[in-house]
Amino acid sequence: MLSILIPVYNYNIVSLVEEIQTQTTALQIPFELLAFEDGSKSRLNEQNKQINLLSGCMFKELEVNIGRSAIRNLLAQNAQYEQLLFVDAGSYPKKKPL
Repeated sequence: MLSILIPVYNYNIVSLVEEIQTQTTALQIPFELLAFEDGSKSRLNEQNKQINLLSGCMFKELEVNIGRSAIRNLLAQNAQYEQLLFVDAGSYPKKKPL
C-alpha cells in the first residue's frame, strides 16, 4: 500500500500522473495519488483537474501558497497509507517496457 504525493506549483502534471497511475495499476499495488497545488492560481490547474477522473488519484488546489515544506507536510498528513513516495512535479518516470 503506497501513497504517492506530488506537490505542485504552476505546472501541468497530467501526463506524469497518468503514467504513474498506469504503472501502479499494472503492478496491482494498492495506492493513492494525491497532488496538491500550492496556491498559484495558474490556468494550468484547469488541465490538472482531469486528474480527479483517474481511479485512485486526487488533485486539490489550495487557496493560498503555504510553501514547500508545508505543502509536503500537508500531503503526508492527508495520506492514508504508511508508505509515502514524494514525486517532484517536473519529473517523469521511465516507461516500463512491454
